[in-house]
Amino acid sequence: MDDHRVLTLFYIWRMYINILAMSGATLILVNDFLKRNQERAPLENSHIRDIARGSVIDRIIKSSDNNCIWELRMCRNTFSRLCELLKVQGGLIEDGKLMIEEQVAIFLNILAHHKKNRDIQVTYYRSGETISRYFHNVLFSVLRLHELLLAKPEPVPQDCTDERWKYFKNCLGALDGTYIPVTVSVADSARYRTRKGHLRCFGLLKKRWAILRSPSFYPIKTQNRVILACSLLHNFIRTCMSFDPEEHTPLAGDAIPIGEDANNVIGVVELSNQWTQWRDELATQMFVEWHANRNRA
Repeated sequence: MDDHRVLTLFYIWRMYINILAMSGATLILVNDFLKRNQERAPLENSHIRDIARGSVIDRIIKSSDNNCIWELRMCRNTFSRLCELLKVQGGLIEDGKLMIEEQVAIFLNILAHHKKNRDIQVTYYRSGETISRYFHNVLFSVLRLHELLLAKPEPVPQDCTDERWKYFKNCLGALDGTYIPVTVSVADSARYRTRKGHLRCFGLLKKRWAILRSPSFYPIKTQNRVILACSLLHNFIRTCMSFDPEEHTPLAGDAIPIGEDANNVIGVVELSNQWTQWRDELATQMFVEWHANRNRA
């Protein structure tokens, strides 16, 4: 083989080596680029979610009182005061993940519209576990305000002479006949029944908080705490808001659950003999006195 041919083969081989080296370097660069972008993508997605979450909160509590009242059942000023009260006296804290405003908004949104966990996940871009955890955090913070917000009724005194109330000595007052459906286990059902198989509460509470209009499938202890929390928040709202639009809006018909879970909702039970006897004796006494007063007149 002559020298010219050897030299030619040498140059071809060196070019081939260079091409392989360049290809390897290119692959390394491409791989490094893809790796950096893969690492950056979660950060970018997280940033997008943060922007979306902020947009949701701003739309509810910063855009107008109408939005805030519709979503959370209170005006913006009342919402701000509630957040401060829960922080100072309710022990609610920011842990670096959710601001107090977002925690409280999620909680109120669930109470106001009886939204399920999965619905709140979509609205607030949070995981189901996060929503559940902060719901209970805010719930317990609200309950810590019971000494401040719970109304303390005075019983009808023994010496009452008011014709409307004198028959109801030691009673705390009359309820309006509205009930809150709850879902309990079969073993516990008897403890939570009234004459119509429900827990009683004022109708305005049900107008304000949709979670009270239909059975909730939280554990029974949580259901009881939710009812109390709704009452405390109701008192807070009426104290802070000079005009309460809920008092002037109609109440939609109660929702009835459909499906297997509906079988666990407490139904009607028999009247107790003790209650029936007391009621009949009181009615008889009231009628006798009314009839005697009418004859004297």
